[in-house]
Amino acid sequence: MLSTIKWRDVPDFLITMFEEQSNDELWRIYLSNPFREDTFNDFKQKILESNRPKEQVEQEAQAAARHALDMLDSVGGDSFGI
Repeated sequence: MLSTIKWRDVPDFLITMFEEQSNDELWRIYLSNPFREDTFNDFKQKILESNRPKEQVEQEAQAAARHALDMLDSVGGDSFGI
């Protein structure tokens, strides 16, 4: 089958294969949950949205920690043992 594909089309072919394999894996995970309430598309969207780079997750955690400390400081953070 690969012999019928032009070299310039190989990257798109590989991307399509990867996406289909990913969809198949997500479908198996989705079906394995007997308590599922969402549709497959909703489930897939949640998974894709939650898949963020590690650096982004760390930056968001640091920003949330700074925000929490600022909130504590605004109400007298010293009394909380900070």
